[in-house]
Amino acid sequence: LCARGYREIWGQDYVETHASVTCLVSWRVCLAQAAHLGLKVAILDIKSAYLMAHVEEDIYMSVPEGVTAPAPGMCLKLNKSIYGLKQAGRCWARLLQKRMIELGMRQSVADPCLYLNDQDGELMTVSVFVDDMCICYSDEQRYQDFRKRLENQFQISKSDDSNSFLGMIIERTQPEKYGQRGPVFIHQRPYIEDILSRYKHQDCKPAATAAEPGLKLSKAQMPTTEAEKAEMKDVPYRQLTGALLYLANCTRPDIAHAVGSCARFGSNPGKVHWQALKRVLRYLAGTRDMGIMYGQPFAEGVPHNCIHGYVDGDWGGDTDDRRSTTGYIYMSWSGPVSWRSKKQASTALSSCESEYMAASEAAKEAIWLTRLLKEDLKLEDVSLETKGDLSEREYQGDKPLTVFEDNVGCIQLSRNPVSHRSSKHIEIRYHFVRERVQDGSLKLVFIPSSENIAEVLTKGVMF
Repeated sequence: LCARGYREIWGQDYVETHASVTCLVSWRVCLAQAAHLGLKVAILDIKSAYLMAHVEEDIYMSVPEGVTAPAPGMCLKLNKSIYGLKQAGRCWARLLQKRMIELGMRQSVADPCLYLNDQDGELMTVSVFVDDMCICYSDEQRYQDFRKRLENQFQISKSDDSNSFLGMIIERTQPEKYGQRGPVFIHQRPYIEDILSRYKHQDCKPAATAAEPGLKLSKAQMPTTEAEKAEMKDVPYRQLTGALLYLANCTRPDIAHAVGSCARFGSNPGKVHWQALKRVLRYLAGTRDMGIMYGQPFAEGVPHNCIHGYVDGDWGGDTDDRRSTTGYIYMSWSGPVSWRSKKQASTALSSCESEYMAASEAAKEAIWLTRLLKEDLKLEDVSLETKGDLSEREYQGDKPLTVFEDNVGCIQLSRNPVSHRSSKHIEIRYHFVRERVQDGSLKLVFIPSSENIAEVLTKGVMF
């Protein structure tokens, strides 16, 4: 208790409030490795996490109801953070980081909320999202020792291997054959059923695709009259868009393009946009059991390795400004770990240019994934044996990450400054992919459009 003056709360004296959480991409990569290496998976939850961290600033608050101050006019000085403080998340993240290092974990280079321990060849990874942990481990005794030491620091609860992490269900398939070390399947069926129930689509007629083939959404379909705007006023367009975006970012890349296209009209959606969004619900009604499988090969001839990617660009797909759409997806042990569908920031003058701009975005993700796999998970080789000619750096012994691309001109442009007249206007930032090809960290390989799965992120097609 203190007699110092205060302002009803609450930590006005703060400088930094940022607190990192694990990247879903790194978490999915760890699950893919767990499926490949036969690691077990466990979920831990730390109770009342924010209340355990000390605050560095002098923060005062009024005496809560039920507590009697020794003298009138006195207030409370906080020694530890509480829920509601803007810097509480940061205080907790710094405390957890300190404790994890004390427990023998090393912090990831690529993801500050991924912790690893690979002593004696026994790998254990811990992905942290605020107070939730997803742990992949090979040695049961080492995991139990880690959990016991963690319990000495915090109060935790434990869930079974097949459980929920941030609303995503983690299951082991074929338990009769592999036990708890088989392929890993993640899905969000309970979340999908909740969305369908909330928007009264649980018994709707399923749709074959997330987007209607051939339909182009545009600003011309937005309401213009007051009557049209009034009709759409109470439609929960933004709420449904947000719910579907979370699903698209977690376990359903097949709806990413359809939801992203609808999200562009959130400020003033029309009937056509609302129907397009509801079609995604109809598609989910028929595919609610779909998710991501790691560790089980697709079919003969389909790559099954630690990482490879696909990239595509839809030239001039936006009918309003004729900008193109970038789509890329990276696969690890036959399951997608990273994907993106995004409208490009400038207008491409050709399909080659559109593909080249998309490849540049994919190259940035490739560099980060390579860092995660090589520096954190200690993999020596992220390359993929492919048919066709070797790159110049491959002749010198480099083993680049492979990204499949369906445009020959883009591949040639990534290797050399060809067609100067047609490419000299391209912004400097998009030549990043050429640098990565020339330094041997990346390789673009041709693949027919019919086999390029990144097309689902640029067009309304079947996945």
